[in-house]
Amino acid sequence: MKKIALILLCVLIGLFAILVIQNAVASFARKAREAALEKEMFRRFSNTSEMADILSLTGDLGVVLNLKDGKWIAIFYGDSHAPSIWSYALAKDSEGNWFVSRKHFCGLLSAYRNSFKRNNWDTLDSPEELKRISTPEHRWMVQIEKSENLAQAYPFLMELGFEKASPDTLK
Repeated sequence: MKKIALILLCVLIGLFAILVIQNAVASFARKAREAALEKEMFRRFSNTSEMADILSLTGDLGVVLNLKDGKWIAIFYGDSHAPSIWSYALAKDSEGNWFVSRKHFCGLLSAYRNSFKRNNWDTLDSPEELKRISTPEHRWMVQIEKSENLAQAYPFLMELGFEKASPDTLK
C-alpha cells in the first residue's frame, strides 16, 4: 500500500512540475510576442506623419483625438485575452512625443471613435450629463479633444493611463 501511495505522489509531483514548466514556457513565448508587437507598432508609427496613414495605423481598436488647435494624439492599441490578458497602447502626438500604457482598454477607444464622437456627445458641457452616458475613459478623451493645445491635453492623457516614453526605450 505504501508503494502505491509513493508512486501516486511521484506522479502528482511530476504532473505539477510539467504544469509549472509549461506555464513558464508559455509566459516566455507570450512576452516574446508582446515585445515583437511593441517594436513593430513603434516602427510603423514612427515612420509616418500623414494623417491618412496614422488613421489607418490606429487600427480597429485605436483612436485619433483631435485638439482645438489642429494638433492630435493618435493611439494604437493591441490586446489579447488568451491565454492571459495582455494590453499595450502606444500614443504619438503631432509634435512627435511618445506615450505608452499597459491599461486594458479593450474596446473603449474604438467605442469612443465609433459611437461617442459620432453622436456628438463630446459637445456636452454638463458634467452630470456626460457622466451619465459615458465611462471615465471617455470623459478623459473628451477633455483631451476640448483642450486648446497639447500641453493642456497631457494631464488628461496621463489620467487615461499613459506615461511619457522615450523613443530610445521603444525601439
